[in-house]
This record gives sequence, C-alpha cells and structure tokens, in this order.
Amino acid sequence: MNENYRSVRSLAQIRLAMRSDPSQPRLTSEEIRETVEQFVTLTGADDVDVERLVADLEGMFATVIGEGQLLTEDDDAWEPWLLKRRADVEWRFWERYRHYLTAEEGWAPATIEKLHDTTDEVLGRLTAPDKPGPWDRRGMVVGNVQSGKTAHYIGLTCKAADAGYKLIVVLAGFHNSLRSQTQIRLEEGFLGYDWGASAGGPDSTVQRVGVGLQDFSFRADTITTRADDGDFRRQVANNFAISPGGRPLLFVVKKNSSVLRNLLNWVRGAATAGGNARVKDIPLLVIDDEADQGSVDTGAQEFDEDGKPDL
Repeated sequence: MNENYRSVRSLAQIRLAMRSDPSQPRLTSEEIRETVEQFVTLTGADDVDVERLVADLEGMFATVIGEGQLLTEDDDAWEPWLLKRRADVEWRFWERYRHYLTAEEGWAPATIEKLHDTTDEVLGRLTAPDKPGPWDRRGMVVGNVQSGKTAHYIGLTCKAADAGYKLIVVLAGFHNSLRSQTQIRLEEGFLGYDWGASAGGPDSTVQRVGVGLQDFSFRADTITTRADDGDFRRQVANNFAISPGGRPLLFVVKKNSSVLRNLLNWVRGAATAGGNARVKDIPLLVIDDEADQGSVDTGAQEFDEDGKPDL
C-alpha cells in the first residue's frame, strides 16, 4: 500500500464515518466512489487504484451491528456483576482494540459503540471471573453474515481479559486454514504480535502486528501460531515457561479430539506440578467460533436392542 493510497483512504474514511450515522440510510457504493474520486482529485493522487479503494471501503462500512435481542433464563447461582465492577477495571485490551478498529479498520464510531454495547451485554452475562468456587455458565451469540461476529468475539476476548479471565480457548472449526485465519484475526485484534514470526525471542524482537503496532506496553500470552501446523502441541508448550494463571493465555485450536485432549492434559499437568489435582481459581472462557459444526450432540439418543447408544 503506497503513501498516496493510505492518505486518500484515511481522508475518505473520516468523511464516510461522519456520514455513516445509524439514523440515516446505509452508505451506497455510489457515495463511497464519489468520496474517493473527490479526494483523489483534491490530493492529485492519480496513481491510486480507485476500484481497489472503493472495494476496500465498502468492506469497512459493510459491517452493520444492529440492536441485539436477549433470551435468558438466569439461575439462582448467577449474579449481575459488571455494572458495579466496571469502574474498577482497567480496559486496556478493549481500548486498544477500539482504537485499532477506528484508525486501521475504518469502522464508523456508531458501529463501534454498538459493538461496545453488545460485548458489554455478553460479558455481563458471564460469571464474574473472581467468583470463588466452581461455576459453569453457557450461552450463544447469533448473527447474520457481515454482522460483525468475529469482531464481536475479539472484542469480548479483550474485555474478558481486562476483567480477569486468565485462560481463553477459541475453537476454530475442523480445518487448518480456518484455524489459521482465526489466529491471525486474534493476533491483530487481541495479542498484537505474531508469535510464530517472533521465533520465541525476547520482547524487543517480537514481530508486532495489528493492535501491537499502536501499543505494546502490555500483552497476553499464546502458544498457538498462524502457521498451518501452529495448532496446540503439548511438546511445544512444555518448552515455554508459560502456565495458566499468569498473563491472559490464548489458545486457538481446531475441533480435533487429539488436539483438545493434549490441551486438557497440559493444563492438568500444570495443576499437578503445583501439587493440585486440578487447576483452581483460573477463570476459563471458551468461544466456539464454529458452533454449527462439531458441537456437542444434545439431542435424544437412539439405542439398540442391547441398550447401547447408536453412534
């Protein structure tokens, strides 16, 4: 991306963001093209690929987050917590991601506020991460195509880490390509670095990406990478001085039984090393990015004549 392209895109983003108000009709391709051509003329940037830039901006402003609807059946064990805790939380990961969406992705302010509201709603429906004792709370977020689902769970990941969740596992489908794409998005929006490209070096040599180019004064840990073979591997994890309970720890893994079993055994191993039978007081958030594939079968089982389930 040359400097003229970047300059025209930045100017067009600002103009379109001012126009992109939820009370007005959505931006049309014609309006975006007109804005681009106007700034190409004003800046004299004749080398800018107008078609590419229009398509780029259409992608930025195509994501629309509408009003969320909530269906809930709260149990007696759950207590609202976010409202009274909000002022005490330092929202570092979230604010960095919010700024990234504005400065780099060109999201309109109104759209970011919608994302802020909906992620707050979901975070508030989770259990407070410092609640003592065992707990288990589940839910589902549903959205249409281009409704900001990926941005939503990245934003939720940022806020959960800020609030005190220490272990975050993202299930990213069955295939290496999908897992790799998800890892890249989380590196850009949450981690701020490409661990595979960093080759395990000290912080001064970490390959920063996305939000990390803006602020790298804090970070979460990861063991998975964006490489096709960058899924969780226990032998790799054992080589790093990383364990649950320190900085927020992210895993982006496939829905693969051996991968998940290795991850579970590694976590159990970390607990055993500390003299415990299980990991305690480490709040865990699991996000299933492909909930329509490979989810737990909760339907009625069919049994054969011997009473065994027909798998």
